[in-house]
This record gives sequence, C-alpha cells and structure tokens, in this order.
Amino acid sequence: MPRENEMNDSFMRLKDGRKLGFVDCGESDGLPIIMLHGTPGSRIFGFENEPFVHEEGLRIVTPERSGYGLSDP
Repeated sequence: MPRENEMNDSFMRLKDGRKLGFVDCGESDGLPIIMLHGTPGSRIFGFENEPFVHEEGLRIVTPERSGYGLSDP
C-alpha cells in the first residue's frame, strides 16, 4: 500500500504469467476510486499527487490495459 503523498507504480502477475501495471496512490485507507484509461492512455492521469486527493481522503487505483505502459500484451 502507498504511503501518504506517494505514487506507487507497481505491477502484479496474472495467473497466465502476464504483468498488469497499475498505480495505487493517495490515502492507503481512503475511499477507493478505480480509474480506467482510454485509448491511448496509461496508469498516469496527472493528478495522482494533487492536494485534493489527500484532502478528500481518496485512494486512487489505476490499472493499465494490456499492452500499455507496464502491462504485457
């Protein structure tokens, strides 16, 4: 889990061995919001470290589509 004011670029291994890249940022115990990017796009939306994320107590999790950023095709 991320610490306050830290953007955590990570990946996880799926059952089929592929990597799934994602960002997990904001408050570790905050209200979770799942962001999904379009095409083109990535896990980074640009507001991950904006003050309102922490002021509102949010946790933002943004996975990447396959073949984008850290995610395998």
